[in-house]
Amino acid sequence: MKNKKSPSAFLVLVILVVIYACSPSNAPDHDSGVRPPGRLVIIGGALQTENAAVYESVIEARAGDGPICVVPTANGEPRESMNETVEKLAEYGGVGSAKGVFISTEDPSQAREPSVVADLATCSGFYFTGGSQRRILDVFL
Repeated sequence: MKNKKSPSAFLVLVILVVIYACSPSNAPDHDSGVRPPGRLVIIGGALQTENAAVYESVIEARAGDGPICVVPTANGEPRESMNETVEKLAEYGGVGSAKGVFISTEDPSQAREPSVVADLATCSGFYFTGGSQRRILDVFL
């Protein structure tokens, strides 16, 4: 049996940056020709629930008034992880500042469903929960 190497965190980060940079909300401002700067909040493993600085940074990094969309694809318990993260972000950003967008490896085709695509279009930022980075690649590639 061939041993599969899991992708490095760097590769996943590069993919996420490319996805973010190509999103319509990051299109150049046609009046000035300048693209507004985006922000990344890179979180290592085992983020503590009382780490206010990180959660506040995520909320402040939003590019607009829409919610931070929590995508639990990497997590082995995606629904639970998504709900806990939405709740925690809402503690810092208020009601409506975060919402879950359930995309999991159980049914990768759900990422293309019109309702999911519509949900993602309302997001002013994205929070990918922790877990196996490979799950994100399996679904989104």
